[in-house]
Amino acid sequence: MEEKNARHTAEIIAASWLPGAFFGVHFAVLLFFLNPSLPFAGSTAIRALLLNALLFGTLSSLLTLPWTRRRRRRALRFLPWAVTFVLGGAAAFCWIHASHYAYFLPGGINVRLIKAAILLSASALVCFYTALLHSVANRPYGRRSRLAFWLLAVFSVVVTCERRLAYSPPKSPPYSPESALLDPLPPSTRLLVVGIEGATLDAILPLKEQGSLPFFSRLIEGGSSARLTSLRPNHQGSLWTTLSTGKLPYKHGILASKRRQAPLLGGEALLELSPVSPLNLFAHLWGASLPVDAGQLKTLQLWKLLAHLDVPVGVVGWPLSSPLEPPEPDGLQFLLADRYFYDAKATRTAWPAEIGDRARLFRLRTADLDPALLESFGTPPAKGVASAVAEDLWRSSLTSFFLDQTESAEVVFLKLPGLRKVTTLYFGGFLAAEFEGKQRAPYEDAALAIRAYYSWLDSMLAALWEQQGSGIIAVVSAHGAESSTGWRWLRAEFSQRRSLKADFHRSPDGVLLLYGEGVKAQTRLRTAELVDVTPTLLFALGLPIARDLDGRVLRDAFDPAFLTRQPLTFVPSYETVQNVE
Repeated sequence: MEEKNARHTAEIIAASWLPGAFFGVHFAVLLFFLNPSLPFAGSTAIRALLLNALLFGTLSSLLTLPWTRRRRRRALRFLPWAVTFVLGGAAAFCWIHASHYAYFLPGGINVRLIKAAILLSASALVCFYTALLHSVANRPYGRRSRLAFWLLAVFSVVVTCERRLAYSPPKSPPYSPESALLDPLPPSTRLLVVGIEGATLDAILPLKEQGSLPFFSRLIEGGSSARLTSLRPNHQGSLWTTLSTGKLPYKHGILASKRRQAPLLGGEALLELSPVSPLNLFAHLWGASLPVDAGQLKTLQLWKLLAHLDVPVGVVGWPLSSPLEPPEPDGLQFLLADRYFYDAKATRTAWPAEIGDRARLFRLRTADLDPALLESFGTPPAKGVASAVAEDLWRSSLTSFFLDQTESAEVVFLKLPGLRKVTTLYFGGFLAAEFEGKQRAPYEDAALAIRAYYSWLDSMLAALWEQQGSGIIAVVSAHGAESSTGWRWLRAEFSQRRSLKADFHRSPDGVLLLYGEGVKAQTRLRTAELVDVTPTLLFALGLPIARDLDGRVLRDAFDPAFLTRQPLTFVPSYETVQNVE
């Protein structure tokens, strides 16, 4: 009797533990799909499979044992349904992640993930049909039924593992270093690229019609404009790097805002992509997070490419521009990396090194701002506006200073982050006041903050353009903003504070505004994507387009005379140019 009770107890524990362990194995394989650089072989794979099986199996036992304790029949009847739900859940996660990270995973592994999802879905349907027949008829599971469940479970694991093992990273085509050697730009060609984080035509166009943005109006009416289709998920560094390289995330290597150590997998294993919520929580149990910086870049950003071609370039606050690795390209005139502005302890963020200390003299704190300037944002200014103004004013003042002091800089990259902070806090209120007619004070105050900030940016851009004097100005944003949607909208309905905020998670369209020499006036581009910015700017500067870029030249943005004298030419790649100097 005691032996029988012990066997029944073991069966109950196994029935509670196995579904979680089964899911843990599939979760581990998913981690390897999302991180193609992680070798799926040997001790690394075995550790991941066993650790996740142990973790999720223990969690499954804690959740189900109170319900199945001393109820062997219930536990055994529960097991087939649990296996079915695990298979269905694993299939759903494969489908979700194949879509969610479509631009962040190499095409080969994404296709394999989709195939694994198809096979898991088929297995889940077979298990569901079998479990349903037995439950409706209250039939006991015979030997063949039990064997079928075991075989389908093993088959699902083997198939997903085989799909992952079948992937091998594509080899880069061999390029001749000499194929990228080009003459530098003529001194008369100048380009000012201003990145405004969170800028959207949904704010610019109505404010332009109200007469609040004379310089933006000049750019739109006298040049070419487009809504810039962004990428999901909304990882800032990844989106801006896609914009400035012309390549998708899986090519340029910046996949998320942070990487995560995985010491339990052995060696120096790192997880670059994690599963979406709520499973993201379990991925975070692996180890400490590490920042993402220029060291993870696999390709050249436009500013660095031009500098390697001996084009005089200056950079202020551009994302993923540090740490600097000497020797710096000959064309680089000055650089203050994005990290320079928010991490005073960071090293290798300024070039030449001596400008780092001088640039801090330009820093403004909110207490140093002109009271007359702050009054334009309301009395008192809305929360967060003053600090955003101080951040952007520091960067723009430095850019203006460098334009005066470094006349040889032909191409300047400036990134302004302040608008995102203001947009995050108040864009929902701006839309409510401007488009929904809500006249309550919080919405009116939010609209004033957005309106005043865009107006201030307008005057600042006008001053920078006047200082440059000629060439082309490109105003870009890697993503825009929108009001809350889905469950976030429902949550905002019950919270006025949340209803004032913006939503970025769907990566709304960003902005591309081109104005200057050779740019066609009054042109609205129908389609434009993040990857199109770099080839379009290369074309505007008279340089050939690399064939390994993922974007295209937006030729409709240029007038016929420019297109006639500037033929579209190509080189295989620019990736070797940094090795030939």
